[in-house]
Amino acid sequence: MVECPECGKEAGDNKFCSNCGTKINKKILCPECNTELEENSRM
Repeated sequence: MVECPECGKEAGDNKFCSNCGTKINKKILCPECNTELEENSRM
């Protein structure tokens, strides 16, 4: 689960925190090298 960077509450898999409405930026990591990828990247 992802924690909201603004209020610290658990945001689940939502794009926005259900507690405060802050947009949640999910980190996508390459499974081979653990490099952070952009949301729309192709593997």
